[in-house]
Amino acid sequence: ETGTTNHKTIIFLGFTMAANRIFGNILFSGTLMTVNQVVPANHRRVLNNLLLLGGSCVKVLAPLFAGALVASIFPWKDTISSQIKVATVYSTLGILQIAVAIATTHYLKQNKNELL
Repeated sequence: ETGTTNHKTIIFLGFTMAANRIFGNILFSGTLMTVNQVVPANHRRVLNNLLLLGGSCVKVLAPLFAGALVASIFPWKDTISSQIKVATVYSTLGILQIAVAIATTHYLKQNKNELL
């Protein structure tokens, strides 16, 4: 039926959310381990706290951004199907995540000599 969620959609969203959480935890843990190897021992506590603060800020700002994105896309004309609207939201969030990953990789490659 149109407008209802079927089992395939729920399973897909469950796997998507699980992958998001797993890769987010891996990224955060990898960042902490890399920073701990690079930073002198007397600065590790401060840097780890700053990483936790940054992670907390992102956890606050991400739902605000996602809510603003959804609120701006769903009032579009009724001629556009809701499936296209949902695909637009997921695509925008995916593109932003890919952009952050590319920017981080580029930054780390440029500053590799400085970090070591």
